[in-house]
Amino acid sequence: MNRIGYSLLKEMARKEQYLDDNFFKPYITRMENELQNAPNRAKEGMNNCLIYIGKRNEVLKKLVLKAEKKIGKVKIDHGGTRCKTPNIKESLQRKRIYRRKKKN
Repeated sequence: MNRIGYSLLKEMARKEQYLDDNFFKPYITRMENELQNAPNRAKEGMNNCLIYIGKRNEVLKKLVLKAEKKIGKVKIDHGGTRCKTPNIKESLQRKRIYRRKKKN
């Protein structure tokens, strides 16, 4: 799977509440084993995907944090931009912020 595939999986984790935790578990294992050796942009997709899977609930959060320990620090080359690679553990420790659209 490449960056696009992991971006799609991230959006499924974020929006598709009907999906069971078991749907995501094999992907967590796959990313745990492949992230550090993946191409740069696939790494970025996997890193973000793990964060959103972990934000679904406490069960998945624990699995993602366990995988994060094995993965270690994720280094992504963002080129000349000021972008920073989100840290999985730190991202999962923050409270979720939901923004509501303002009504006119």
